[in-house]
This record gives sequence, C-alpha cells and structure tokens, in this order.
Amino acid sequence: MGHQTLDASALTAYYAREPGWKRMVQLFAAARDGREPLAIHAANVGEVYYVAYRRAGAARAAEMLAHLRRLPVRIHDRVPLDLLREAGRLKALYPVSYADAFAVALARLRQSRLVTTDRGEIGPLEKRGEVRCLWLR
Repeated sequence: MGHQTLDASALTAYYAREPGWKRMVQLFAAARDGREPLAIHAANVGEVYYVAYRRAGAARAAEMLAHLRRLPVRIHDRVPLDLLREAGRLKALYPVSYADAFAVALARLRQSRLVTTDRGEIGPLEKRGEVRCLWLR
C-alpha cells in the first residue's frame, strides 16, 4: 500500500480543473478504498484557500474548504518538533516556500511520495534525493 502526501499545487489543480486534476480523482478513489492514504499539512490547505479566495472570492474559497473536509484526506494540523525541524532544514537549504517546505517535510516523515505539479520548486529537491514525487503534469 502506498502513501501520498499532497502539496497545495495538487489540490489547486483539482479544484481549478487544471492538467492533472483527473489523476487527483483517481487518488481520491484509491484513498477511499484504503489503498493509498492521502495527507496534507494545514499550511498547504491555507495556501489552497488563499489561491481560491484570490481567484474566485470568499464564498468559493469557503466552499472549497467545506468540500476538502469531505474528501479522504487527512489534514495534519499540528506542528510537532520533528516536522518543524525538517521543514526548517529544507527552507534553510533550498529556495522553496515555507508551505512547500512543510509539504516536503511531511512527505519525508510519512515516508511517502509528494503529489505535486510544482516542478520549479520541488524538482530540485527530488533531484537531490530529498523527496520522491508523483508528478501530476
């Protein structure tokens, strides 16, 4: 059984019906069946929220959050010390956003693949062996 960790770009692709969104539908189905558990950190949910808010307004962003809570995705809303240290290490060493550092750190701690579209920021970390990725596009 595989484990997948989502970054904000994966959910943004799903909600905006951008390339890769159909693969997200497949991942949600696999998670519902218990084959591939999905997780995301609350920092990344916040990023998806502000993108939805900026693109479509407060009402659409609120709908997205309500819908996300019904999806088979575990939202990690705590910041234990090991996650904090790992995200801080990644942010110190690589030119990634703080939210992306949390996504990669959570994937590393869960020993899972990171589901992402963000080749610009995440690609270099994958090349350095910091994270394994499932690229949506």
